[in-house]
Amino acid sequence: MQLDKAETVVVSAAAGGVGSLAVQLARRAGATVIGLASQYNHEWLQSHGVIPVVYGDGVIDRIKAAAPSGIDAFIDTHGGGYVELALALGVAVERIDTIADSFTRCRASAGSRFTPAGTRVPPVAASSAFDSPSSARTGRTVL
Repeated sequence: MQLDKAETVVVSAAAGGVGSLAVQLARRAGATVIGLASQYNHEWLQSHGVIPVVYGDGVIDRIKAAAPSGIDAFIDTHGGGYVELALALGVAVERIDTIADSFTRCRASAGSRFTPAGTRVPPVAASSAFDSPSSARTGRTVL
């Protein structure tokens, strides 16, 4: 996923092994980064220029409060419903990357994805956020 300076991205498990790399690369690209993590990790996220948001009940309202202009992209490094959260936030399907939600990846690889209400939407990107070789060609940070 390529991020621009004017964009806002949410990263789940932002202080975890993969998430901590994703937030730093997104910040390096100039994006505004909202990191979902426990309160314990908020100081580390803030020290890296990330807006910390605690996960759990009410997370959608906390994300909206942290990004009143909306969310442009979502990187899921945890799984467990974060793809659905991204969709609920209005993130375009092609701007959602997951490396952890195997159920969604399985549905996406079948060529379609169904919401709980049965509405058909295009498949979600199922590859790693770090697989793109385009950063080497363009000199840009690509997530």
